[in-house]
Amino acid sequence: MNLLSRLKIRTKLASMVALAAMTVCAIIAVSASLSESRMMTDRISQMRTAVDLLVGMAQTLQDEVAAGKITLDEEGPVPAARPADDLQ
Repeated sequence: MNLLSRLKIRTKLASMVALAAMTVCAIIAVSASLSESRMMTDRISQMRTAVDLLVGMAQTLQDEVAAGKITLDEEGPVPAARPADDLQ
């Protein structure tokens, strides 16, 4: 306490403001990190769902071809894959 009593009130107030500003910056950094992590988890989940849906559709068509209900030519050409840049 001896150190604090030696400081001027102006110095004490400036220290408190600086500490508060650093605390706010730290809270913002942690919050941004958590939000980014949550967004990546959600994005991965959405991509897995989309892939599962497409695999199911492909399996259904393959089963129909195997059963003789359709031929490979009936469904038409496979659409071209989108470039990887569109996924980002």
